[in-house]
Amino acid sequence: MSKGFKMVLVILWVGVLLGVGGSAQAATSSEQMHALTISVEALENSLVHDDFVLGPGKEEVALDPGEETVKFITITNRFAEEKEFVVANEDFKGSRNLGESIVLLGTDKGPYSLKDYLIPAATTFRLKQGERATLPILIRIPKDATPGGLFGAVIVGTQSVVSETIEEEEKAGVGVSIYSRLANLFFVRVNGPIVEDGSLLDFYSNKKFYSSPHIKLTALFENRSTVHLNPFGFVRVKNMLGAEVDGITVEPYFVMPDSIRDRAVNIDRPFMFGRYKAELSLNRGYNNLTDEKTITFWVLPWKTVLEILIGIFLVVAVLLGVKKWHDMAYEKKPKAPRK
Repeated sequence: MSKGFKMVLVILWVGVLLGVGGSAQAATSSEQMHALTISVEALENSLVHDDFVLGPGKEEVALDPGEETVKFITITNRFAEEKEFVVANEDFKGSRNLGESIVLLGTDKGPYSLKDYLIPAATTFRLKQGERATLPILIRIPKDATPGGLFGAVIVGTQSVVSETIEEEEKAGVGVSIYSRLANLFFVRVNGPIVEDGSLLDFYSNKKFYSSPHIKLTALFENRSTVHLNPFGFVRVKNMLGAEVDGITVEPYFVMPDSIRDRAVNIDRPFMFGRYKAELSLNRGYNNLTDEKTITFWVLPWKTVLEILIGIFLVVAVLLGVKKWHDMAYEKKPKAPRK
């Protein structure tokens, strides 16, 4: 057998192996998708709340390029009737507007688009009152994905036909349908060289003087990374003598790339009076880097102080009145005759 003929046989054999391997991989993916079926269970003693519940609400996943995984979301029908649910994907992005953590983009593609890599096991299904569906979501990252963050949401909506004919609609005086939507957010970090860069921009109170011990403080954090960050921290509140009177944990919260997010820190105590300091220590959420800032504010509860002063005035007035009455009674008392 010539060397050339042997080489041809080797090439053909390698081609066959690659073809079989590709078919096997395709079959595996097909079988995996087939296995991803929605499951429904009836909940006992389910109450009617005229809404539906979507959970967990947020998923964070780290994957390599070309890797895939399956996550599960649950949908519970708490309406009084059977509902049809519709599933769709959307991208979302961060915002630099205070009070706005994310912006859903509808049909638009986001700067860190994930929606094309989210594959729900079903796009429509029905649930009776008190039923809960578990819906698998396949996350499949392409091999050429750039390291960094990808962000997308699985949107679940429900539409219920209120009246089936125009006559019934006119009699009922209502619209044809009711539509509501909830989003489950997916934060995917594609492993590889990434940029992590964020910091505390500001920490402030909405007022310098408060008349009640209900204080609102705000922390501003800016994320300049290619991934989302989860800052967290702690606030210590000290009085004018330097004694710590309160401590508030700042739980981890997400901040999207190229965005600013505010975080409220509320102080609620039964009584506060005088000058206070609030010391914030905020971990950036990466490399154990921490930012710190201290602010001061005053609590002057004039209503409470006024009530106390009025109370003191009344007590003093009563005591003076009693003393005056006692003195007058003593003066009017007849003196005993001298012997």
